[in-house]
Amino acid sequence: MDGQEGASLCVRLVLSALFLLAAAGKLRYPGRFARGLREYRILPHRHVTWAVYVIPALEVLAAALLLGSFPHLMAGLAAFLLLMAFTSAMIWTLIQHNSAKCHCLGVGSDISPILVGRNVPLLCCAGFVALFANDQSSLTALPTSTGFGDLILLGLIVGASIATFVFWGKLNWLLAMSRGGYRV
Repeated sequence: MDGQEGASLCVRLVLSALFLLAAAGKLRYPGRFARGLREYRILPHRHVTWAVYVIPALEVLAAALLLGSFPHLMAGLAAFLLLMAFTSAMIWTLIQHNSAKCHCLGVGSDISPILVGRNVPLLCCAGFVALFANDQSSLTALPTSTGFGDLILLGLIVGASIATFVFWGKLNWLLAMSRGGYRV
């Protein structure tokens, strides 16, 4: 196992553990999670009932993809898209000045720019798994050559991560100004 394979394995283990813990926390307290989803004001109330179980199922699926013998490109993209959806929901909540709580690990913490910023390294980790992981250990390995499509995908992942980070900083400034002062 070379350094890149070792790093990929560590990143996949950490991401899958986070997704499994997040799913377990949501499934342990589905009522609390449902209230949290309603506070986001993104989904219509009639969809919250099924989302309470679909979201943790997607987290378990992402963890399984990260741990299984699936191509790392597919696993990394699944993790990236799920994290991007969560990050976008948090950003939307901050923009709308909602008092929603993050139920990432089943515990309701106030959504803040710090929570949004916390997802940036996780997005980068998922991008690393998708683009730079060696799939030779996978049963359904994809070719590992780097082509133009891989570079475009890398650009999208890096761009989305940078945009999230920049937006997080601007959002922190805007929220502070709306409260009457700038605080970090």
